[in-house]
Amino acid sequence: MTVSMIIPAFNAGRFLDAALASVAAQSRPADEVVVIDDGSTDETGEIARRWSDHLPLVLVTKPENEGLGVARRDGIARSSGELLALLDADDYLLPDHLEVMLECHARHGGIVAAAGFRWVPERRVAKTPWNLIAAIPAEQDQPREILRRNFLFSNVVMERASYDAVGGFRDLRCDEDWDLWIRMIRNGCRVAVPGTCTVAFRNRPDSLSSGERYLAWDIVILEELLDQVTAEERPIVEQALRRRRARVRLLEGYAHARVGRAGAARWAMLRAALQDRSVRGGLDPAGSVTLRALMCAVAPAQMVERRDNRASREVRLG
Repeated sequence: MTVSMIIPAFNAGRFLDAALASVAAQSRPADEVVVIDDGSTDETGEIARRWSDHLPLVLVTKPENEGLGVARRDGIARSSGELLALLDADDYLLPDHLEVMLECHARHGGIVAAAGFRWVPERRVAKTPWNLIAAIPAEQDQPREILRRNFLFSNVVMERASYDAVGGFRDLRCDEDWDLWIRMIRNGCRVAVPGTCTVAFRNRPDSLSSGERYLAWDIVILEELLDQVTAEERPIVEQALRRRRARVRLLEGYAHARVGRAGAARWAMLRAALQDRSVRGGLDPAGSVTLRALMCAVAPAQMVERRDNRASREVRLG
């Protein structure tokens, strides 16, 4: 089957050469490489053009930035492959990436999510693959679990027909991938992960993949789902929605604690605990807001300082 590699790029001049070099080095080359210059104000478009002698390149130039959902959708519309391989412009593929992904797709079909490591250039690569930290659920659990959380990165291979069957990417600036995975999985696709790591996911402070930045978009998607899910699925969506809203309250508490407003911090944290009303997931970062909020309410300033120091170390170490 033919494969189109889809790469949205916005002001990605610092990273795009490395990403395209990794695409050019594939043991199984892509049949088509579509780069979407999403209204960049740097040299992103020019860098992409330089690779036209080395790759079967299609450059889509957009006059203004419209976000990842529109960029990916427009790039896919300009592509012709039977399979779609997604790559973020700041990530890096190991040479056997497509070969491994296509072998997995031939066995399992559906959506194949790449296994890989987070990395901070010139510092270190994380020791544990992301798919072991945020494990992909068993196939029978995926339709329910995808309603709770996005358990995929955007580096996937999928069939164009399956993508088209659910209407493709929507006009979302964030969470466009989670929105698509929900529709595809509920439509019958299942997710498989190869046993070999083939991607380095760049970890940088300004990355859009920050969970806190996604909260508002998470809430929008979950609110829409309330009118679309079955009676059995509705409690799952309601709990996920309560947890996101509780996390917003918890972040408000953190903000108060950072500037010494201990009373306001405790009140926000108690409201977060009451809104979440669950200990599911324990103290995992994506787990119980209730437990974290109650712990923080005891000593807001000290707990927030510990949290911020830990987050700073994770950014440094990847």
